Amino acid sequence: MKKIRLFAVMLLMASVLSSCTSVTQGKTENLNSQSQIEHEAMAQFEDIFLEALKDKDSDKIIDCFSEQSRQRTDDFDEGGEYIFELYNGNDNPEVVEDNVSSYRVIGSDGFWSAKCDCKIEAGGQVYLLRWTMSIDENSDPVEYELDALRFEKYDDYTALKNDDELFYMANFYNLVMGIYHPGRDIWNEVLHGIDLIGLYGQEPPYSAGQKVPYDQITVPSIEEAEGMGLCFSDELSVPSYDDDKRYVFLFLMSGYNNMGSMWVRTEGEEYALYCNARLGETHGILGIGLDREGKIKGFIFEQGAEDMTGIPEGISGFDSIAEAVEG
Repeated sequence: MKKIRLFAVMLLMASVLSSCTSVTQGKTENLNSQSQIEHEAMAQFEDIFLEALKDKDSDKIIDCFSEQSRQRTDDFDEGGEYIFELYNGNDNPEVVEDNVSSYRVIGSDGFWSAKCDCKIEAGGQVYLLRWTMSIDENSDPVEYELDALRFEKYDDYTALKNDDELFYMANFYNLVMGIYHPGRDIWNEVLHGIDLIGLYGQEPPYSAGQKVPYDQITVPSIEEAEGMGLCFSDELSVPSYDDDKRYVFLFLMSGYNNMGSMWVRTEGEEYALYCNARLGETHGILGIGLDREGKIKGFIFEQGAEDMTGIPEGISGFDSIAEAVEG
């Protein structure tokens, strides 16, 4: 599937936010000011990143992330090590091209997020640096905080981008807080599966954010879901969990839910992906437990939660979907 859509949350964001680079706010001077702020913030981080490369100092990069990202994400060390391993001590890094696009909601509770990328040349090698950051225009001077970052060889990026089957591997970096490293590819598979589940059987196509009646959703079989990359562990592969898995698929497929910012934690030989989520009108945390083979060992939605720790096991918290389907 060429250039597959990136996850339901990105579609939901796009439906409520205005693109500052392509949608005017009614006054050219406002656009010019906004663009200037974005480019200045982008240039500031580029300078910090180049200094970090030269000094082999990952703390300079990590310090640019939001406090919430640093609190919730526990694999920053792996991400930093991967950056310097890939860079391999080349001399005189230089930014030769950069771009920024953004989404913004105007108002007292406004939201301003910028997505940036730049090409870096060093030692005859070309790299691509991509990152997302939140901008606080109410601070003086204007401040920014990073949410997610990926650094790679430019040729590696283009190879993934031009591969129909692997396109998603090049682009899911921005969904999960922190720094990309190859250990996160296991989560790219899961996120890709969730993306495909969200598109499965939706005829006619529903607009982002619209509640889809449960009786209009075609739920994939477990075998079909596994073909999409959502493989369950042996413990969850027994028939007694079939209804629970159906409710999970309904959660992932219907426009009735919203999955927001995500973060990864590790515990021994297992992983957990968490995200701010909504089930109906109830907000909470969704947790997905995964073993090192990439098999799902748990889906949990905890209503009202602001954080979650520990690796989720089993399937629980989807009672309202069960009631809606069975009622």
